[in-house]
Amino acid sequence: MILISLFLVSCNDEATTSMEDKCKIVCSVDSFESPNPSRTNTDPNNDFLITWASGDAIGIFPREGYQEPFEIPASQIGKENASFDGGYWDVKNGLQYNAYYPFDKRNFDSAEMKTRIPVTYIGQKQNGTSCDIGAFDYTHSDWNTASEGTVNFQFHHIGAIAVFSLKYPATTTYTRMTLSVNEALIPLNGHYDLTAEDVKMINDEESLSTSISLELENCNGAAGETGVFYMMLPPMDLSNDDVTLTLTSEAGTTCTYSIEEALNVNKGKLYRRTGVPTESNVEGTIDGWKESYHPDAVDLGLSVMWAKCNIGATQPEEYGDFYAWGEQETKDSYTWENYSYYNTNNGAWVDLGESISGTSFDVAHNKLGKGWRMPTKDEMGELLDNCQATHTTINGVSGILFTASNGNSIFLPKAGFWTEGMFTDENVSMRYWTATQYVDAEYSAWVMGYDGVNHGTSFFNNILIGAGYAACRPDGCNIRPVYEK
Repeated sequence: MILISLFLVSCNDEATTSMEDKCKIVCSVDSFESPNPSRTNTDPNNDFLITWASGDAIGIFPREGYQEPFEIPASQIGKENASFDGGYWDVKNGLQYNAYYPFDKRNFDSAEMKTRIPVTYIGQKQNGTSCDIGAFDYTHSDWNTASEGTVNFQFHHIGAIAVFSLKYPATTTYTRMTLSVNEALIPLNGHYDLTAEDVKMINDEESLSTSISLELENCNGAAGETGVFYMMLPPMDLSNDDVTLTLTSEAGTTCTYSIEEALNVNKGKLYRRTGVPTESNVEGTIDGWKESYHPDAVDLGLSVMWAKCNIGATQPEEYGDFYAWGEQETKDSYTWENYSYYNTNNGAWVDLGESISGTSFDVAHNKLGKGWRMPTKDEMGELLDNCQATHTTINGVSGILFTASNGNSIFLPKAGFWTEGMFTDENVSMRYWTATQYVDAEYSAWVMGYDGVNHGTSFFNNILIGAGYAACRPDGCNIRPVYEK
């Protein structure tokens, strides 16, 4: 069994420069494309960088003729590329070669089998947090012409990775996670043709199913905690179907979750989804298991859940609306003179309280309803302290992606802000209100922001709240709501 459990970073030639054999084969694998990139060196919660493992073997076909299997040499195990000599199988200059992974001995005796490389997604397992998705990561190269005794293979993925975050309803051992849909749309088996112009999985129609399962070992979930599950999926469009996730306990009881965000699976992609609890008959299910979730909120494993979008936005990258602190409506301009809680005649400020979270001055609570409110300074600090922050771009919009240890993330766009009647720094900086007043100055309240200056790799040097920053209450800033668990 082939196991890949590490991540793929950009390829390097360190393993190839010392090779002086008569022929050479160099292999590397594409990164999975993720809308939520992360760069921490932790096990598969991030971009699933792939390194070669002990026992890995590839199959190599010449354009005409039979294939030859090549096992990754011991010296290349743990590396992102593999480079090794062709042994007795001399790579001939000018001839074309193709390769696939993992090698399947069923193909060995036939040159025609290059048109029917088998694929199956049956039998996936996860042991604790370690998964065997590498055994189901079917990959292939393009046809390459050998030159100077060397042939290079860049492998492309046939399937995709899905990462599911599910809150455990009770403390018990769980033995299976199943993804289900209403119609038989999931191809469990298939094949692909290395000679095709567009190499893709060809489904075995007889294997189409309404579900696909992941067997779990040593999965001891604690009530209220979030489990993370990894599954390789074949390309398929489930965006118009109701996707249900089911956790089965060792007693045979089940808990189910819905997936609010559409799932259209494309090869070479990495998808992250959070299950919204629906039903559970698992003994010991905690009170409020379902009520603590909201389809528009993201569980980052913190004391509160965070909204996917700013107030006034429908997509994470949209700016949404700007508000002065404590006000309930947007304006064409934001000045001290038109601020509702400042008296220009006597220069007096109306005291709204040390925190407006959940009060009549909280626009998030008033517009979104029960459970929603503005974050406090401490809750904003919790976000900064416990999530990895990455400057990135989504659909052309610059922003900061906060990724939690459970794999979930939120994107805050650099929407700029209003101050003294001027809108400034769009797509460069950002300011997000907290509900906490700055006690040392009655005209200010705490914000979390980015000042648009690159201070190096330390994100916290760029967070204004970390520098003790507060904005003037009349300023127009964005609001990212939180949801009570």
